Amino acid sequence: MHKTISSLFICFLIIVLSRDIFAQELESSCWGLTPARNNVLPDADAPDAWKIGKFHPRTGEWDAEKAKNVKWTALLGTESYASPILADGKIFVATNNGRNHATDVPAGTDMGVLLCFEEETGRLLWQFSRPKLDRTDMDWPEQGICSNPAVEGDRLWVVTNRAEVACLDTATGEVVWAYDMIAELGVTPHNATCCSPVVCEELVFVGTSHGVDDRTHTEVDPSVPSFIALDKRTGKLVWQDNSPGTGILHGQWSSPAVGFFEGAKTPLQVIFAGPDGWLYAFGVEAIREGRAALVWKFDCNPKESVWKKDGSGTRNSLVASPCVADGRVFIATGDDPEFGEGEGILWCVDPTKEGDVSDSAAVWRYVGKDVEKPSFEEKLHRSLSTAAVADGIVIVGDHAGVIHAVDAETGKQLWTYDMMSQVWGTALIAGKKIYFGDQDGDMAIFALSRELNVIAEIENKNSIFGGAAFKDGVLYIVTRSHLIAVGEE
Repeated sequence: MHKTISSLFICFLIIVLSRDIFAQELESSCWGLTPARNNVLPDADAPDAWKIGKFHPRTGEWDAEKAKNVKWTALLGTESYASPILADGKIFVATNNGRNHATDVPAGTDMGVLLCFEEETGRLLWQFSRPKLDRTDMDWPEQGICSNPAVEGDRLWVVTNRAEVACLDTATGEVVWAYDMIAELGVTPHNATCCSPVVCEELVFVGTSHGVDDRTHTEVDPSVPSFIALDKRTGKLVWQDNSPGTGILHGQWSSPAVGFFEGAKTPLQVIFAGPDGWLYAFGVEAIREGRAALVWKFDCNPKESVWKKDGSGTRNSLVASPCVADGRVFIATGDDPEFGEGEGILWCVDPTKEGDVSDSAAVWRYVGKDVEKPSFEEKLHRSLSTAAVADGIVIVGDHAGVIHAVDAETGKQLWTYDMMSQVWGTALIAGKKIYFGDQDGDMAIFALSRELNVIAEIENKNSIFGGAAFKDGVLYIVTRSHLIAVGEE
Protein backbone atom coordinates (compact mmCIF):
# COMPACT_ATOMS: atom_id res chain seq x y z
CA MET A 1 0.00 0.00 0.00
CA HIS A 2 2.79 2.38 0.92
CA LYS A 3 4.55 1.57 -2.36
CA THR A 4 1.39 2.36 -4.30
CA ILE A 5 0.90 5.70 -2.54
CA SER A 6 4.57 6.56 -2.99
CA SER A 7 4.46 5.71 -6.71
CA LEU A 8 1.32 7.77 -7.25
CA PHE A 9 2.85 10.70 -5.39
CA ILE A 10 6.04 10.52 -7.49
CA CYS A 11 3.99 10.42 -10.70
CA PHE A 12 2.00 13.43 -9.51
CA LEU A 13 5.20 15.36 -8.79
CA ILE A 14 6.63 14.47 -12.21
CA ILE A 15 3.51 15.76 -13.96
CA VAL A 16 3.36 18.99 -11.96
CA LEU A 17 7.08 19.75 -12.24
CA SER A 18 7.18 18.87 -15.92
CA ARG A 19 4.30 21.18 -16.75
CA ASP A 20 6.11 23.98 -14.94
CA ILE A 21 9.27 23.25 -16.94
CA PHE A 22 7.47 23.64 -20.27
CA ALA A 23 5.35 26.68 -19.38
CA GLN A 24 5.79 29.22 -22.18
CA GLU A 25 7.11 32.58 -21.04
CA LEU A 26 8.12 35.74 -22.87
CA GLU A 27 11.76 35.15 -21.90
CA SER A 28 14.21 32.91 -23.71
CA SER A 29 15.77 31.25 -20.65
CA CYS A 30 17.34 28.66 -22.93
CA TRP A 31 17.76 28.13 -26.63
CA GLY A 32 14.35 27.31 -28.11
CA LEU A 33 12.58 29.13 -25.21
CA THR A 34 11.94 25.97 -23.16
CA PRO A 35 13.58 22.55 -22.82
CA ALA A 36 11.16 21.32 -25.52
CA ARG A 37 13.13 23.47 -28.03
CA ASN A 38 9.95 24.65 -29.78
CA ASN A 39 10.78 28.30 -30.50
CA VAL A 40 7.21 29.61 -30.39
CA LEU A 41 5.63 32.58 -28.55
CA PRO A 42 1.90 32.15 -29.18
CA ASP A 43 0.66 35.61 -28.16
CA ALA A 44 3.53 37.83 -29.27
CA ASP A 45 3.23 40.76 -31.67
CA ALA A 46 6.76 41.37 -32.91
CA PRO A 47 7.80 44.21 -35.27
CA ASP A 48 7.97 43.52 -39.00
CA ALA A 49 9.48 46.76 -40.36
CA TRP A 50 12.87 48.34 -39.65
CA LYS A 51 16.04 49.73 -41.27
CA ILE A 52 19.38 48.96 -39.69
CA GLY A 53 21.38 52.01 -40.73
CA LYS A 54 25.12 51.62 -41.33
CA PHE A 55 28.07 50.01 -39.57
CA HIS A 56 31.66 51.20 -39.94
CA PRO A 57 33.44 48.52 -42.02
CA ARG A 58 36.54 48.49 -39.78
CA THR A 59 35.37 49.31 -36.26
CA GLY A 60 31.81 48.01 -36.52
CA GLU A 61 30.47 51.18 -34.90
CA TRP A 62 26.81 51.88 -35.64
CA ASP A 63 25.66 54.94 -37.58
CA ALA A 64 22.01 55.37 -36.60
CA GLU A 65 21.29 58.38 -38.79
CA LYS A 66 19.27 56.44 -41.38
CA ALA A 67 18.09 53.67 -39.08
CA LYS A 68 14.38 53.22 -38.41
CA ASN A 69 12.69 51.35 -35.60
CA VAL A 70 16.01 50.22 -34.12
CA LYS A 71 16.34 50.74 -30.36
CA TRP A 72 20.06 50.01 -30.08
CA THR A 73 22.85 47.79 -31.38
CA ALA A 74 25.79 46.20 -29.55
CA LEU A 75 29.10 45.05 -30.96
CA LEU A 76 29.88 41.30 -30.75
CA GLY A 77 32.95 39.53 -32.14
CA THR A 78 33.61 38.78 -35.80
CA GLU A 79 32.01 35.30 -35.78
CA SER A 80 28.74 34.66 -33.92
CA TYR A 81 26.65 31.52 -34.40
CA ALA A 82 24.46 31.95 -31.34
CA SER A 83 20.93 33.08 -30.61
CA PRO A 84 20.14 35.74 -28.00
CA ILE A 85 19.13 34.29 -24.63
CA LEU A 86 16.97 36.61 -22.48
CA ALA A 87 16.64 36.32 -18.72
CA ASP A 88 16.21 38.69 -15.77
CA GLY A 89 16.77 41.89 -17.75
CA LYS A 90 19.92 40.54 -19.38
CA ILE A 91 20.85 39.21 -22.82
CA PHE A 92 23.51 36.53 -23.20
CA VAL A 93 25.27 36.00 -26.55
CA ALA A 94 28.16 33.67 -27.43
CA THR A 95 30.81 34.89 -29.90
CA ASN A 96 34.57 35.14 -30.42
CA ASN A 97 37.13 37.76 -29.38
CA GLY A 98 37.36 39.41 -32.79
CA ARG A 99 36.51 42.81 -31.26
CA ASN A 100 38.84 42.42 -28.26
CA HIS A 101 36.20 42.10 -25.55
CA ALA A 102 38.70 40.10 -23.49
CA THR A 103 40.80 43.00 -22.19
CA ASP A 104 43.14 40.86 -20.05
CA VAL A 105 44.94 39.45 -23.12
CA PRO A 106 46.78 41.12 -26.02
CA ALA A 107 44.52 42.57 -28.70
CA GLY A 108 43.79 40.07 -31.45
CA THR A 109 44.02 37.02 -29.17
CA ASP A 110 41.69 34.30 -30.46
CA MET A 111 39.33 33.19 -27.67
CA GLY A 112 35.82 31.94 -27.02
CA VAL A 113 33.64 34.64 -25.45
CA LEU A 114 30.22 34.90 -23.78
CA LEU A 115 28.87 38.44 -23.46
CA CYS A 116 26.18 39.72 -21.10
CA PHE A 117 24.26 42.89 -22.06
CA GLU A 118 21.67 45.01 -20.28
CA GLU A 119 18.36 44.35 -22.00
CA GLU A 120 17.08 47.91 -21.87
CA THR A 121 20.14 49.74 -23.20
CA GLY A 122 22.49 47.18 -24.77
CA ARG A 123 25.23 48.17 -22.32
CA LEU A 124 27.87 45.47 -21.83
CA LEU A 125 27.71 44.19 -18.25
CA TRP A 126 30.39 41.49 -18.29
CA GLN A 127 32.28 39.06 -20.50
CA PHE A 128 33.46 35.51 -19.89
CA SER A 129 36.30 34.24 -22.08
CA ARG A 130 38.21 31.00 -22.58
CA PRO A 131 41.50 30.43 -24.45
CA LYS A 132 41.58 28.23 -27.53
CA LEU A 133 42.63 24.58 -27.44
CA ASP A 134 46.03 23.74 -28.90
CA ARG A 135 44.47 21.51 -31.56
CA THR A 136 42.65 23.48 -34.24
CA ASP A 137 40.82 20.36 -35.43
CA MET A 138 39.07 20.30 -32.03
CA ASP A 139 38.61 24.06 -31.65
CA TRP A 140 38.44 25.70 -35.08
CA PRO A 141 40.14 29.13 -35.33
CA GLU A 142 37.98 32.25 -34.87
CA GLN A 143 34.79 30.29 -34.16
CA GLY A 144 34.50 31.27 -30.51
CA ILE A 145 31.85 29.78 -28.23
CA CYS A 146 29.02 28.21 -30.22
CA SER A 147 26.82 27.18 -27.29
CA ASN A 148 23.65 29.00 -26.29
CA PRO A 149 23.50 29.09 -22.49
CA ALA A 150 20.64 27.91 -20.30
CA VAL A 151 19.66 30.30 -17.50
CA GLU A 152 17.78 29.64 -14.29
CA GLY A 153 17.62 32.20 -11.50
CA ASP A 154 21.11 33.54 -10.81
CA ARG A 155 22.89 30.66 -12.55
CA LEU A 156 23.85 30.06 -16.17
CA TRP A 157 25.21 26.91 -17.84
CA VAL A 158 27.19 27.07 -21.08
CA VAL A 159 29.53 24.76 -23.01
CA THR A 160 32.79 26.47 -23.88
CA ASN A 161 35.00 26.12 -26.95
CA ARG A 162 37.30 23.99 -24.75
CA ALA A 163 34.57 21.33 -24.21
CA GLU A 164 33.95 22.51 -20.65
CA VAL A 165 30.52 22.73 -19.09
CA ALA A 166 30.70 25.96 -17.08
CA CYS A 167 28.25 27.23 -14.47
CA LEU A 168 28.41 31.01 -14.11
CA ASP A 169 26.92 33.61 -11.79
CA THR A 170 24.59 35.66 -14.01
CA ALA A 171 25.27 38.88 -12.07
CA THR A 172 29.05 38.81 -12.45
CA GLY A 173 30.02 36.14 -14.97
CA GLU A 174 32.22 34.48 -12.33
CA VAL A 175 32.69 30.72 -12.57
CA VAL A 176 30.78 28.71 -9.95
CA TRP A 177 32.07 25.39 -11.25
CA ALA A 178 33.43 23.91 -14.49
CA TYR A 179 33.54 20.35 -15.79
CA ASP A 180 36.24 19.60 -18.37
CA MET A 181 34.89 16.88 -20.70
CA ILE A 182 38.27 16.37 -22.37
CA ALA A 183 40.18 15.88 -19.11
CA GLU A 184 37.45 13.93 -17.29
CA LEU A 185 35.95 11.85 -20.11
CA GLY A 186 38.50 11.79 -22.93
CA VAL A 187 36.19 13.60 -25.35
CA THR A 188 37.55 14.44 -28.82
CA PRO A 189 35.45 17.28 -30.27
CA HIS A 190 35.36 17.23 -34.06
CA ASN A 191 36.01 20.81 -35.29
CA ALA A 192 34.02 22.45 -32.47
CA THR A 193 32.07 21.87 -29.29
CA CYS A 194 28.56 23.07 -30.03
CA CYS A 195 26.01 21.77 -27.53
CA SER A 196 23.50 24.14 -25.94
CA PRO A 197 22.73 22.55 -22.55
CA VAL A 198 19.23 21.91 -21.25
CA VAL A 199 18.25 21.98 -17.57
CA CYS A 200 15.58 19.69 -16.12
CA GLU A 201 15.03 19.92 -12.38
CA GLU A 202 18.44 19.38 -10.71
CA LEU A 203 20.14 17.99 -13.84
CA VAL A 204 21.88 19.69 -16.74
CA PHE A 205 22.03 17.56 -19.90
CA VAL A 206 24.84 17.97 -22.44
CA GLY A 207 25.95 16.36 -25.69
CA THR A 208 29.72 15.99 -25.47
CA SER A 209 30.49 16.75 -29.18
CA HIS A 210 32.66 13.61 -29.29
CA GLY A 211 33.52 12.74 -32.88
CA VAL A 212 35.97 11.03 -35.18
CA ASP A 213 39.62 12.02 -35.07
CA ASP A 214 40.08 14.72 -37.70
CA ARG A 215 43.47 13.38 -38.75
CA THR A 216 42.03 10.03 -39.87
CA HIS A 217 38.27 10.69 -40.02
CA THR A 218 37.78 7.11 -38.85
CA GLU A 219 39.27 6.51 -35.42
CA VAL A 220 37.01 7.03 -32.43
CA ASP A 221 37.21 5.86 -28.82
CA PRO A 222 33.95 3.91 -28.31
CA SER A 223 34.15 4.14 -24.52
CA VAL A 224 33.80 7.93 -24.47
CA PRO A 225 30.23 9.10 -23.77
CA SER A 226 28.19 11.09 -26.26
CA PHE A 227 25.58 12.10 -23.68
CA ILE A 228 26.01 13.14 -20.04
CA ALA A 229 24.07 14.60 -17.12
CA LEU A 230 25.65 16.76 -14.42
CA ASP A 231 24.30 17.98 -11.11
CA LYS A 232 23.48 21.60 -11.93
CA ARG A 233 24.47 22.74 -8.43
CA THR A 234 27.86 21.06 -8.09
CA GLY A 235 28.96 19.97 -11.57
CA LYS A 236 29.27 16.35 -10.41
CA LEU A 237 28.84 13.73 -13.14
CA VAL A 238 25.53 11.93 -12.52
CA TRP A 239 25.14 9.85 -15.70
CA GLN A 240 26.83 9.06 -18.98
CA ASP A 241 25.97 7.04 -22.08
CA ASN A 242 28.42 6.10 -24.82
CA SER A 243 25.87 5.40 -27.57
CA PRO A 244 26.63 4.68 -30.38
CA GLY A 245 30.13 3.46 -29.49
CA THR A 246 32.02 2.85 -32.72
CA GLY A 247 29.03 3.96 -34.80
CA ILE A 248 29.93 7.66 -34.84
CA LEU A 249 29.81 8.95 -38.41
CA HIS A 250 31.52 12.33 -38.16
CA GLY A 251 30.79 14.66 -35.25
CA GLN A 252 28.08 15.55 -32.78
CA TRP A 253 26.83 19.12 -33.00
CA SER A 254 23.24 18.82 -31.80
CA SER A 255 21.64 19.77 -28.48
CA PRO A 256 19.24 17.71 -26.33
CA ALA A 257 15.58 18.43 -25.68
CA VAL A 258 13.28 17.38 -22.85
CA GLY A 259 9.70 16.27 -23.35
CA PHE A 260 6.82 15.10 -21.19
CA PHE A 261 4.58 12.64 -23.02
CA GLU A 262 1.31 11.66 -21.41
CA GLY A 263 0.42 8.08 -22.19
CA ALA A 264 4.02 6.91 -22.41
CA LYS A 265 5.27 4.32 -19.93
CA THR A 266 8.18 6.68 -19.30
CA PRO A 267 6.62 10.13 -19.65
CA LEU A 268 9.57 12.42 -18.82
CA GLN A 269 12.29 11.93 -21.43
CA VAL A 270 15.51 13.63 -22.48
CA ILE A 271 16.11 13.22 -26.22
CA PHE A 272 19.53 13.37 -27.85
CA ALA A 273 20.41 13.44 -31.54
CA GLY A 274 23.20 10.88 -31.74
CA PRO A 275 26.37 11.20 -33.82
CA ASP A 276 25.25 8.14 -35.81
CA GLY A 277 22.07 9.72 -37.19
CA TRP A 278 19.82 8.07 -34.56
CA LEU A 279 17.55 9.71 -32.00
CA TYR A 280 17.98 8.41 -28.44
CA ALA A 281 15.44 8.96 -25.66
CA PHE A 282 16.28 8.34 -22.00
CA GLY A 283 14.11 8.39 -18.88
CA VAL A 284 14.94 11.35 -16.66
CA GLU A 285 13.81 9.60 -13.47
CA ALA A 286 15.98 6.56 -14.22
CA ILE A 287 18.98 8.84 -14.84
CA ARG A 288 18.40 10.55 -11.51
CA GLU A 289 18.28 7.19 -9.74
CA GLY A 290 21.34 5.79 -11.52
CA ARG A 291 19.43 3.10 -13.44
CA ALA A 292 19.61 2.04 -17.09
CA ALA A 293 17.77 4.80 -18.88
CA LEU A 294 17.28 4.10 -22.62
CA VAL A 295 13.58 4.26 -23.52
CA TRP A 296 13.69 4.21 -27.32
CA LYS A 297 15.94 4.85 -30.29
CA PHE A 298 15.05 5.76 -33.86
CA ASP A 299 17.18 5.60 -37.02
CA CYS A 300 16.65 8.84 -38.95
CA ASN A 301 18.12 7.41 -42.15
CA PRO A 302 16.72 4.70 -44.46
CA LYS A 303 18.38 1.32 -43.93
CA GLU A 304 19.70 1.33 -47.50
CA SER A 305 21.44 4.70 -47.04
CA VAL A 306 25.24 4.78 -47.22
CA TRP A 307 27.63 7.01 -45.26
CA LYS A 308 30.64 8.46 -47.06
CA LYS A 309 33.15 10.57 -45.16
CA ASP A 310 33.41 13.12 -47.99
CA GLY A 311 29.68 13.89 -47.68
CA SER A 312 28.70 12.39 -51.01
CA GLY A 313 26.70 9.54 -49.48
CA THR A 314 23.01 9.26 -48.71
CA ARG A 315 23.29 8.68 -44.96
CA ASN A 316 23.20 11.90 -42.94
CA SER A 317 24.14 13.01 -39.46
CA LEU A 318 21.92 15.07 -37.16
CA VAL A 319 22.95 18.70 -36.62
CA ALA A 320 19.52 20.09 -35.77
CA SER A 321 18.07 19.47 -32.33
CA PRO A 322 14.90 17.54 -31.53
CA CYS A 323 11.76 19.68 -31.21
CA VAL A 324 8.99 18.47 -28.91
CA ALA A 325 5.48 19.66 -29.78
CA ASP A 326 1.94 18.29 -29.59
CA GLY A 327 3.13 14.99 -28.10
CA ARG A 328 5.50 14.34 -30.99
CA VAL A 329 9.22 14.72 -31.74
CA PHE A 330 10.32 16.50 -34.92
CA ILE A 331 13.82 16.52 -36.41
CA ALA A 332 15.48 17.04 -39.80
CA THR A 333 18.63 15.27 -40.98
CA GLY A 334 21.71 17.22 -42.05
CA ASP A 335 25.48 17.33 -41.89
CA ASP A 336 28.62 19.45 -41.88
CA PRO A 337 27.86 22.57 -44.00
CA GLU A 338 31.00 21.88 -46.02
CA PHE A 339 29.35 18.69 -47.31
CA GLY A 340 26.90 20.71 -49.38
CA GLU A 341 23.15 20.54 -49.84
CA GLY A 342 22.39 16.83 -50.26
CA GLU A 343 19.01 15.30 -49.51
CA GLY A 344 17.33 15.63 -46.14
CA ILE A 345 14.43 14.06 -44.27
CA LEU A 346 12.10 15.72 -41.74
CA TRP A 347 10.70 13.17 -39.31
CA CYS A 348 7.68 13.19 -37.02
CA VAL A 349 8.22 10.50 -34.35
CA ASP A 350 5.85 8.97 -31.80
CA PRO A 351 7.76 8.98 -28.46
CA THR A 352 5.42 6.63 -26.58
CA LYS A 353 6.93 3.38 -27.90
CA GLU A 354 9.95 1.52 -26.50
CA GLY A 355 13.10 -0.15 -27.81
CA ASP A 356 14.33 0.14 -31.39
CA VAL A 357 11.32 1.95 -32.88
CA SER A 358 12.81 2.66 -36.31
CA ASP A 359 10.12 0.58 -38.02
CA SER A 360 7.18 1.51 -35.79
CA ALA A 361 7.38 5.08 -34.46
CA ALA A 362 7.47 7.15 -37.65
CA VAL A 363 4.22 9.13 -37.84
CA TRP A 364 5.40 10.53 -41.17
CA ARG A 365 8.52 11.51 -43.06
CA TYR A 366 8.85 14.53 -45.34
CA VAL A 367 11.36 14.83 -48.19
CA GLY A 368 9.53 17.49 -50.20
CA LYS A 369 6.51 17.72 -52.41
CA ASP A 370 5.00 14.34 -53.27
CA VAL A 371 5.45 14.52 -57.05
CA GLU A 372 7.56 12.49 -59.44
CA LYS A 373 10.09 15.24 -60.20
CA PRO A 374 10.00 17.92 -57.52
CA SER A 375 11.73 21.20 -58.31
CA PHE A 376 14.65 22.59 -56.30
CA GLU A 377 12.27 24.62 -54.13
CA GLU A 378 9.98 21.64 -53.57
CA LYS A 379 12.69 19.32 -52.19
CA LEU A 380 14.01 19.19 -48.64
CA HIS A 381 17.80 19.41 -48.55
CA ARG A 382 20.12 18.71 -45.65
CA SER A 383 19.19 20.88 -42.69
CA LEU A 384 20.89 22.49 -39.70
CA SER A 385 17.58 23.98 -38.61
CA THR A 386 15.56 22.83 -35.61
CA ALA A 387 11.85 22.64 -36.42
CA ALA A 388 9.26 24.98 -34.90
CA VAL A 389 5.61 23.92 -34.65
CA ALA A 390 2.51 26.11 -34.23
CA ASP A 391 -1.12 26.04 -35.40
CA GLY A 392 -0.65 22.60 -36.93
CA ILE A 393 2.26 23.78 -39.12
CA VAL A 394 5.88 22.63 -38.95
CA ILE A 395 8.43 25.23 -40.08
CA VAL A 396 11.98 24.21 -40.97
CA GLY A 397 14.74 25.66 -43.13
CA ASP A 398 17.27 23.68 -45.13
CA HIS A 399 20.91 24.43 -45.87
CA ALA A 400 20.13 25.17 -49.51
CA GLY A 401 18.12 28.16 -48.30
CA VAL A 402 14.59 26.83 -48.75
CA ILE A 403 12.00 27.40 -46.00
CA HIS A 404 9.42 24.61 -45.73
CA ALA A 405 5.95 24.72 -44.18
CA VAL A 406 4.58 21.24 -43.55
CA ASP A 407 1.26 19.97 -42.20
CA ALA A 408 1.99 18.69 -38.69
CA GLU A 409 -0.56 15.88 -38.90
CA THR A 410 0.12 14.49 -42.36
CA GLY A 411 3.63 15.62 -43.32
CA LYS A 412 2.32 17.13 -46.56
CA GLN A 413 3.99 20.20 -48.02
CA LEU A 414 1.99 23.41 -47.57
CA TRP A 415 4.41 25.91 -49.11
CA THR A 416 8.10 26.66 -49.63
CA TYR A 417 10.15 29.81 -50.11
CA ASP A 418 13.70 30.12 -51.49
CA MET A 419 15.79 32.58 -49.46
CA MET A 420 18.50 32.51 -52.18
CA SER A 421 21.11 32.07 -49.44
CA GLN A 422 22.09 29.34 -46.99
CA VAL A 423 19.96 28.95 -43.87
CA TRP A 424 21.71 27.82 -40.67
CA GLY A 425 19.32 28.87 -37.94
CA THR A 426 15.89 28.15 -36.56
CA ALA A 427 12.62 30.00 -37.00
CA LEU A 428 11.10 32.19 -34.33
CA ILE A 429 7.31 31.97 -34.44
CA ALA A 430 5.96 35.05 -32.66
CA GLY A 431 2.18 35.20 -32.66
CA LYS A 432 1.10 34.87 -36.29
CA LYS A 433 4.51 35.69 -37.79
CA ILE A 434 7.51 33.54 -38.70
CA TYR A 435 11.05 35.02 -38.60
CA PHE A 436 13.92 33.36 -40.48
CA GLY A 437 17.44 34.73 -41.08
CA ASP A 438 19.96 33.66 -43.72
CA GLN A 439 23.67 33.87 -44.50
CA ASP A 440 23.20 37.00 -46.62
CA GLY A 441 21.89 38.79 -43.52
CA ASP A 442 18.27 38.99 -44.63
CA MET A 443 15.45 38.38 -42.16
CA ALA A 444 12.38 37.02 -43.94
CA ILE A 445 9.03 37.42 -42.19
CA PHE A 446 6.12 35.18 -43.16
CA ALA A 447 2.54 34.96 -42.00
CA LEU A 448 1.86 31.82 -39.98
CA SER A 449 -0.51 30.45 -42.59
CA ARG A 450 -1.17 27.37 -44.67
CA GLU A 451 -0.50 29.46 -47.77
CA LEU A 452 2.67 31.41 -48.56
CA ASN A 453 2.41 35.02 -47.43
CA VAL A 454 5.70 36.95 -47.32
CA ILE A 455 5.30 40.00 -45.08
CA ALA A 456 8.81 41.40 -45.54
CA GLU A 457 12.44 40.55 -46.20
CA ILE A 458 14.76 42.95 -44.39
CA GLU A 459 18.51 43.45 -44.74
CA ASN A 460 20.59 43.38 -41.53
CA LYS A 461 24.10 44.05 -42.93
CA ASN A 462 25.70 40.73 -41.87
CA SER A 463 25.03 37.00 -41.81
CA ILE A 464 22.41 35.59 -39.43
CA PHE A 465 23.39 32.09 -38.32
CA GLY A 466 21.17 31.73 -35.22
CA GLY A 467 17.57 32.47 -34.36
CA ALA A 468 15.83 35.59 -33.09
CA ALA A 469 14.21 36.33 -29.71
CA PHE A 470 11.37 38.61 -28.66
CA LYS A 471 10.24 40.28 -25.45
CA ASP A 472 8.15 43.32 -24.47
CA GLY A 473 7.78 44.65 -27.99
CA VAL A 474 11.45 44.26 -28.92
CA LEU A 475 12.87 41.77 -31.43
CA TYR A 476 16.49 40.75 -30.78
CA ILE A 477 18.64 39.60 -33.71
CA VAL A 478 22.19 38.26 -33.59
CA THR A 479 24.18 38.78 -36.78
CA ARG A 480 27.73 37.66 -37.33
CA SER A 481 28.99 40.87 -35.72
CA HIS A 482 26.16 42.62 -33.83
CA LEU A 483 23.28 42.21 -31.43
CA ILE A 484 20.40 44.31 -32.72
CA ALA A 485 17.33 45.40 -30.73
CA VAL A 486 14.45 46.15 -33.11
CA GLY A 487 11.65 48.16 -31.53
CA GLU A 488 10.74 51.67 -30.52
CA GLU A 489 13.77 53.91 -31.13
